[in-house]
Amino acid sequence: TGNFYYEIIIFFDIKKIKYKGIWVRSTWEKGFAKWLDINHRKWKYKPKTFDLGNTTYTPDFYLPETNEYIEVKGRWMKDAKSKVSKFKKLFNHLNFVIIDQKSLKILEIISGSNKVKL
Repeated sequence: TGNFYYEIIIFFDIKKIKYKGIWVRSTWEKGFAKWLDINHRKWKYKPKTFDLGNTTYTPDFYLPETNEYIEVKGRWMKDAKSKVSKFKKLFNHLNFVIIDQKSLKILEIISGSNKVKL
């Protein structure tokens, strides 16, 4: 029917979770935000979108005290690797960190079974 395309887009959209009045896109992002709060770190969620020429990229977090952009990455979906690679190349003067599954376990944000502990 006429709404088929729209329904597919909604079906594949990533779920959103609310934390402190802010909609985040994963339990890992929520866990990382909680970890930042517990450790008294100021943060902003997706405050800036960067122009990559033919597309844009928005890192998950910005930490103003350390001037760092943070990407919490569980699964690399669609064109995420190429976007991050292009971002790192075009904006190599920025502090940029990818927090992956291993990092989240080291920070004790997720357990061995990848469930959020915080």
